[in-house]
Parts: sequence; C-alpha cells; structure tokens
Amino acid sequence: MTSQTKKLIAVGVRQFIIAVMVLFGFLIGPSLVLGVLRVVNPEMAYGLLLIGPYSVGSWAALLMMALWYPLALGVWVFRDASRFYNEGIRTSPLAWAIGSFLPTALVVIPVYYIVREVVWARRIHDKIVFDGTQSAWLRKKFFGFPVRELTLSALAIGFVVYVVVVALDIPGRISKPATDAEVAKIHATKLTMDDVMGTNLPSDPGAAADTTIAGVDANHNGIRDDVELAIFKAYPNSAKMRLPLLQYALAMQLEMTLPILNKDTVTAAVEDTESRANVCLWTLSSRSDLTKFLADMRKYDNFVKNLQINTQERDQYLTNFYEYIGSYSSSNDGCDIDPATLPN
Repeated sequence: MTSQTKKLIAVGVRQFIIAVMVLFGFLIGPSLVLGVLRVVNPEMAYGLLLIGPYSVGSWAALLMMALWYPLALGVWVFRDASRFYNEGIRTSPLAWAIGSFLPTALVVIPVYYIVREVVWARRIHDKIVFDGTQSAWLRKKFFGFPVRELTLSALAIGFVVYVVVVALDIPGRISKPATDAEVAKIHATKLTMDDVMGTNLPSDPGAAADTTIAGVDANHNGIRDDVELAIFKAYPNSAKMRLPLLQYALAMQLEMTLPILNKDTVTAAVEDTESRANVCLWTLSSRSDLTKFLADMRKYDNFVKNLQINTQERDQYLTNFYEYIGSYSSSNDGCDIDPATLPN
C-alpha cells in the first residue's frame, strides 16, 4: 500500500469521525431548544413532554425543536457543496442538502464528509474537474486513483467494525433469558384494589426507610412503606386521589429496585409502568383549563418524586438508571384500576 493510499485512508477515517460528531447534533439540538423553552415558557415545555403539541404555538415549538438543526446542517452542506461545484466538481448541492435530513442523514453525512476530502479535494488538486463546456471528465491521473486499495481497506474496516459489534453483543445474548423473565415481570406489575384502599398498610419504618436505595417494603406490595404512608396521610378520604399517586410511586419504586439493569429492562419499565402512571395522573385534573391542568400535573408529579427521590443516593441511582433507556413508544393505557369503580 502506497503512502498516498495510507494518507487517503487516514483522511477518510478522520472525516468519518467528524461526521459522527456532527450527527450527534440531531440528539443535542432538540434538547437545547427544550432547555430554552423551559426558561422562556415552562408551561409549554411541560405540556409538550406530557401531552404533546396542543396549540399552534406548541406545534411551532415542536417543529423548531425537530427541524432547526437539520435545516442549519442542510444550509451548510448546500453552501459547501456549491463551492466545490463552482470549482468544477460535478455534483448536486441540493441533493446533498436534502439528504442531510433524517433518516438519510445517517448515511449521507458520513459519505459527504469523506467524499469532499478524499475525492473532490483530490480532483481539484489534480485538475480532474469539469469546465462546463466539455461533455466528459478530464481524466488527468484518473487511472492512478487507488480504487482497489481504498475498496479493500473499506471492506477491512467494515469487517473489523462488524466483529467488534458482534463481540459486544455476546454478554447481552448470554443474559437474554433472565432479561426476558424480568421484562415479563415488569409488564405484570399492577396496582391492586387493596393497595388503593389501604387494606394492608405497613407500620412506619422510621429511619430505616432511608438506609438503602430500595428502602423498606414490609407489606411487599412494591411501594416503599414511607411513601405509601405519606400518600395516605395526604389524602386519607379519597381513593380516587390515592390511585394515581400510588401507581406513580409503584412505577418509581420498580425502577429503583430492578435486579437486572440493562437497556431492555429499563426501557420496558419506562415504556410500560412509568408511562401508564403518567397517563393515570391525568385523571386528577381536567384539561378544559390547560394552565390549571399543567400546574396540577407538576404539583402531583413533584409530590411523589419528592417522596421517592429524597436522598442523594436515590437521585444518583435514577440518573444512572435513565442512561440505559432506549427508544420506546409511550403506553396509551392509564390507571391499573378504573377510577369510576372507587367509592370516593
């Protein structure tokens, strides 16, 4: 392999790494807009996270979150490709710009970054350009381009990446049966009528409640005893109020006591129990007055979270917990028990 070939491969790898860093913007971009929205209009930010777009303004904010980064990237790619086009490279800046949107950006952006340095820059250097009047490329040194070496190197890199991915997946395959059993247990976790009615309330665990992350669950219903007692103390005469709060506490306690912490179990816990608990919370307020509804949701959400995440260790555990989460679709289900069946 010639030194020139090695140099081109090194440039290609460098450009690929840069492209991957650019692609991270698709994850970071929406978070930046959401962070600004939380400062400027916290009610809208909370509403988007909780119930999705609900007004013209919220739709505009959602589109801004989703599109500002690909639009900015598309404009840059168009201008950059136009510069090469004006220097005699036969390409389509508009096609590259359109490809900068997801999902094609995952392929287009790395290809663009590599082509612009490994192919276009070299063609300009070697004057292998189209002058706008001829019907074919000027082929100065064209056959000296190391196509075979580059192709073989690309295949070798692809094979190495494939081997690494397979190797990293081996531990997950070994633990899959235990993970599947835990996921099934997560889906089966439900609040019961006895929990809501306080048929088997525990005694106050005292200081023992905070000695571990899991705390004390003496009646084995999946809800931490001190949290359960606090909810009953706050709403002793309303089962309909206790139902969503207890279900939310059950979901959070499940997340804090998972015996197997990986992408599958964490995603299942959030996708099923936590999202159902969030939907159940909506029964505590009417959406006819959106401002009041959002304020109520924040109040009840914070009420349970302040009880559940009351130590630094628990807060750190949940921070670590959410790092495992994968993509998911929120559940359309709500309360484990129909509120209409409750007496008060």
